[in-house]
Amino acid sequence: MPKYGTRNTLMKPSEIKTSGDFLNISVRLTIPNGLSLFTKIPMNVVYKEDATSLYDIFTNQEINDLVDSLKEATNDEKKIKVLELFLVSKLIVCHPPLYSAIINKIHATKGQCNVAQMASFFSVSERTIHRLFNKFVGVNPINYINLIKFRTFLQHSSNPNNHLLSAAIDSGYYDQSHFIKHFKAFSTKTPSQFFENNSSEKVSDFYNL
Repeated sequence: MPKYGTRNTLMKPSEIKTSGDFLNISVRLTIPNGLSLFTKIPMNVVYKEDATSLYDIFTNQEINDLVDSLKEATNDEKKIKVLELFLVSKLIVCHPPLYSAIINKIHATKGQCNVAQMASFFSVSERTIHRLFNKFVGVNPINYINLIKFRTFLQHSSNPNNHLLSAAIDSGYYDQSHFIKHFKAFSTKTPSQFFENNSSEKVSDFYNL
């Protein structure tokens, strides 16, 4: 990961390992994908790599000034204020209402939908939806829907009274082979391996949107 950069949306869990003295200041953008509010670069271009340098999004001077301001801040509260002011000053675009509505609909259905249904519901073409996701998310809408369904399964499975198969059915998985295929794609493990190692505690925040 670059010294000043973004950890890009991934289809699988990942870890960042550090050694020696290390100070990490992170900003979590809680809307998918919040980074698209600060750059006109399409997210599918940004997310071709696992990480992106902030120097590819902001100018060298902007990043250097931000780093200097953070170094001068004497406590966490002041550092947060510096970051907030910087990000607010760099907002350049608002998400189109259609994009926001589609995202909200996917979350409302907990991923129990498909692109064709979304296109019909919003009276747009499937191609339009794919373009919006390429530009603002960096993950195609099919994968995003599956991620939300996977997240829903994790929420159901966290209930100790829920059997895994029951949780899978509640989350919209009606075919065991598809369920296991999606599960391994997102977690790199089978369900039994995943829960044996308490891996649910290490799932990327992207899955928790």
